Amino acid sequence: MTHMYSNAGRDDLWNKLTEAMQKEGKDINIKEVMDCWTLQMGYPVVTISKNYSLDHSVTITQEHFVYDRDARFRDPELFNR
Repeated sequence: MTHMYSNAGRDDLWNKLTEAMQKEGKDINIKEVMDCWTLQMGYPVVTISKNYSLDHSVTITQEHFVYDRDARFRDPELFNR
């Protein structure tokens, strides 16, 4: 066990999940997938609206939400140091 009685970092988790996928015969780099999602600032807000009066159509929109609009994006490479 690699991290028994010690700490594991984010990349350690991604590496182990990638290894598990490879054992299943899937060539997926979990770090590549997750870093672009978890290291970006803010999060998506999804809004779903239904038009009850006309044709009962549904409209789905997504926008990027950032609590502090003046915040600066940090380079993801800084997280790996």
